Amino acid sequence: MKRILVMCIVVVLLGGALALSQRVPTPEEKGRAAVIKLFQSLSEPQKKVAALAWTDNARGAIRFPTEGTGTPISQMSAEQKMLVDDLLRATLSDFGLKRCQEMGGTGRVTFFGTPKDGERFACRIDKNNHLTLFHTEFGKEPGGEFGPIVLGAKGAGVATVWIEEDKLAQELAAALTPDDAKKIKGKGILIGELSEKPRLQARKLLEQRLAIFSTVSRKVADDAIGHDGGIDKLRIVLTGDAGKSINDGGNFSWTITSASFSCNWQFAGKNHPHMTLKAKRPG
Repeated sequence: MKRILVMCIVVVLLGGALALSQRVPTPEEKGRAAVIKLFQSLSEPQKKVAALAWTDNARGAIRFPTEGTGTPISQMSAEQKMLVDDLLRATLSDFGLKRCQEMGGTGRVTFFGTPKDGERFACRIDKNNHLTLFHTEFGKEPGGEFGPIVLGAKGAGVATVWIEEDKLAQELAAALTPDDAKKIKGKGILIGELSEKPRLQARKLLEQRLAIFSTVSRKVADDAIGHDGGIDKLRIVLTGDAGKSINDGGNFSWTITSASFSCNWQFAGKNHPHMTLKAKRPG
């Protein structure tokens, strides 16, 4: 009887060990491992220009200087370029990747802090000073910030990432009731407090921005929004003239925000909006 009992205990322990060894890493763990692998692949001269202090002011900059900061992707080895490409493909949807590649630029990679297990660090990949495609922070504990992801539609190539949002913002403005139009300016209004038609348009506008991101990256944004009460609890502000496209003289800006999530569109000239997104992972 004792032998049978001992054998049962051994089987249970082995089964538990096997289950632990087969545990699937979380997306955050995979992302951390991928960034560490990229950093470790760099030569010492590359690390010298790529690594900045965690406290460096550039970590939260919206317009990020791509000259003189970070290690150039163009000077990386084929293996390193593949690691960068893997990070971008993990961050962006097929739609987002295609639209962002249209803007051109070769790009640089910058690290804040030293990427290694158990430490707090961040990684940022910029294609040009208008286009930050990857920026995520990893802490000692679960949590950290995702972004700012900056999609400034004035790159070295043809920029089309803004076209759908331009149209949706016009449709939102056209759908506003006089009362909605008054409240959506200044401090704005909760999406859930808009009339039915503009509320649906506001949701479409948010959905279009999130469509740029992969399922994994989108979950970071969705979790942040959910943590703050859901889409209806997001505050939307729309200012300026959204009666026509920025390609035809329109001049407008909008923000959709909560305590843990920020998504905005800032007019910066004809065919040139700055589109930024930032989310905080619930810790």
